[in-house]
Amino acid sequence: MDFFSKLGDKISSTSKDVAKKAKEVAEVANLSSQVSTKESTIKSTYVEIGKYVYENLKEDAPAEIAEKFATIDGLMAEIAELKKSIQDLKGVQACPNCGKDVEAGAAFCPGCGNKMPEPVVEEVATEEAPVEVEAAPVEEAPVEETPAE
Repeated sequence: MDFFSKLGDKISSTSKDVAKKAKEVAEVANLSSQVSTKESTIKSTYVEIGKYVYENLKEDAPAEIAEKFATIDGLMAEIAELKKSIQDLKGVQACPNCGKDVEAGAAFCPGCGNKMPEPVVEEVATEEAPVEVEAAPVEEAPVEETPAE
């Protein structure tokens, strides 16, 4: 029976080691998750600080930051053009009050009830050149003579 006793002790010892390792792995995963959450919070705080500086301190920015501001301004203009193209393709316009997409030609926004501006109709000035049509020479059909009776 000594064999079974030693086997039981070995199994018990191994299971304790496995439980200890599992607990360590769970703790490491928990701590890593906390680190990741805090790093994410730091990144979002950096973004908030940058946005604040961009919006409020733009005029007093040093030259190296002013270049970044110009880059942001250019990208924002491009984004606005792309969004307008998307709206045109969808046949919608943005509500000036809430920003919700509203069917083109709608009188009111279904989201906030704001009166929508009248659609701007762009008149395309087309100047048509007069079309000259040359008359093709008309060939007279041969006249068949009928014998006189």
